[in-house]
Amino acid sequence: MKLKCGPRYPDVAPQLAFVQKIAGLPGVNANGVVDYKQVTGGRDWTRNTTMYDYLCRVREAMVAAAKTKQPNPEECYPSNNI
Repeated sequence: MKLKCGPRYPDVAPQLAFVQKIAGLPGVNANGVVDYKQVTGGRDWTRNTTMYDYLCRVREAMVAAAKTKQPNPEECYPSNNI
């Protein structure tokens, strides 16, 4: 990941981007750039928000996306028609 703070930080969220391609994560565009509002569920960045908070929200979004992609148990274990 790349994290870049602009001249208006901490009043404006830092720019966050994935270096390697990541697919299926809401709030990340095709270039890997993270949209803070989409990843955080519409929360606004404030001066009191920390980079740690931002990274935790990204991690939570990644975990949630991974959980939705797991197959159902019946897809893992085909039923035996006895």
